[in-house]
Amino acid sequence: MDVVEVTRGDLVEARHSLRVVVADHEGTVVASIGDVEELTYYRSAAKPLQALPLVEEGVCDRFALSDAELALCCGSHEGEPEHVAGVRSILRKAGLEESLLRCGAHLPFSPEASRALLASGGQAARVHNNCSGKHAGMLALAAALGWDPVDYHLPEHPVQLRMLDEIRRWTGLNSEEIRTGVDGCGVVCFAVPLRDIAASFARFAVAAARDEGERRVVSAMTTHAFMVGGTGRACTDVMRQAAGRAFVKVGAEGVYAGGATQRGLGFAIKVADGGRCSCIGRVRRRAPRCRSRARACALRAWHPFERRRRRAAQAREPDRVQHAGRRGRADSCRVRFGQRHRMTTPAPDSLEVLLRLSAVLASRNDEELDSTMHVAAERCGTHAVEEVILQSYLFLGYPIALNAMARWRAISGVRPPEDAAADRDEWLERGQEVCGSVYGGQYRRLRANVRRLHPDMERWMVEEGYGKVLGRPGLSVQDRELCIVAQLVVLDVPRQLHSHLRGALNVGAADSAVDAALRVGLEFAQPEAGQRASETWQSVRAPAGQEG
Repeated sequence: MDVVEVTRGDLVEARHSLRVVVADHEGTVVASIGDVEELTYYRSAAKPLQALPLVEEGVCDRFALSDAELALCCGSHEGEPEHVAGVRSILRKAGLEESLLRCGAHLPFSPEASRALLASGGQAARVHNNCSGKHAGMLALAAALGWDPVDYHLPEHPVQLRMLDEIRRWTGLNSEEIRTGVDGCGVVCFAVPLRDIAASFARFAVAAARDEGERRVVSAMTTHAFMVGGTGRACTDVMRQAAGRAFVKVGAEGVYAGGATQRGLGFAIKVADGGRCSCIGRVRRRAPRCRSRARACALRAWHPFERRRRRAAQAREPDRVQHAGRRGRADSCRVRFGQRHRMTTPAPDSLEVLLRLSAVLASRNDEELDSTMHVAAERCGTHAVEEVILQSYLFLGYPIALNAMARWRAISGVRPPEDAAADRDEWLERGQEVCGSVYGGQYRRLRANVRRLHPDMERWMVEEGYGKVLGRPGLSVQDRELCIVAQLVVLDVPRQLHSHLRGALNVGAADSAVDAALRVGLEFAQPEAGQRASETWQSVRAPAGQEG
């Protein structure tokens, strides 16, 4: 296992062993730390999967549950007024009494909400339980399907059998491979290998891109992130920062899991001494440390190139409030990763690195650019990297390409090639050939359309663009088109993206290769741009006569 060390001053005060895994929707491990096959309880991380029947069985529509209330069913909340009101609203809409809740009563985890409740003469109730949203959803499911709601929490009840079905569905395991226990809130909890927890979130993320039920659950969580956790909670903070690109869920005893909606990946983290890292507020003064550690773990696990080091470092050094009321880091806890074990990850394919370089150039993120160039220096041929930078000037402009080349020279240490004489006649001939292969039967029509805008632009497109730049040796036309696709996704130019998606197919790129280019671009695109890019790709792939 890797080790997270907590230091105070110059001394290590605590050590936490952890296991981390990132997997795709096929269950392939992309990156890992520690034993990913060890059985691990989902605990509350299963809640997004368990909320799906509310959509698929028509419970949300029948009882007019809002997306905020659906998010609450996925959450482990702080017991703040909005959470309590949401639980009561779900029960009221389903015609159920609070007394049916079997989650037990405790004071709100939110110190402010707890103090306000006690000051008003109130006392702990079942609706304040951090799992009351899930329990209200389970009761609503029972009511909608005509099941007796009284013992909905017992293992043999249809509600809990349906929950087991969901775990089987998303992990791909059979009942004998899934271990069960009783969760802290009284319902059944499920244990599977940590790898399968990550894979289940990856599958859910992929399904959310095409299926209404999963899409609605993920959208509810990411749009109403406050209802999933609350003030200062890791799940809420991470989803707000991710801006729709990821959904995450904490579980008790050091479990943390999530899915990347645009990349089709899932991650799962298990901290061995779990109780100190559950981030759900019982040991409230430690929560900031735990939240920062969860973010740092997720950032390190999420990306096979191990990027965002500086952001991870910032995330794991929170300010501490001392009992005397002073705030600062003089006597603070700093969390850092132990170096005994490095994350294992497959060597990235060189084309994937070139695609990432193209997208990062369009994103104008200097930190990402440096990180990707370091990987490119190790994994890719010098000529291929330089061709990606050179062709980027067509879409990003000369200053960006010039600065990128300067960075590449500094990082790679490679000297520029010898100057070669230009042959404008060759550019024109080569440009006509390459442009014709990319646009196929639309080639003449394209030239005519551009000529109507301005004759010089037509000449520049063929001679300069396709002849001087895109027809150069050093990178195949197919790889060039895929790199352009990744770049245009980030730039959010659907019309040009449509042309180059077709171009990639025209020069022989497989659908899977285009999918890969899109996935890389989507990682760096704004959510709205990503949606438009996905729709554009669907229109390109639609059969003739079915394009919208």
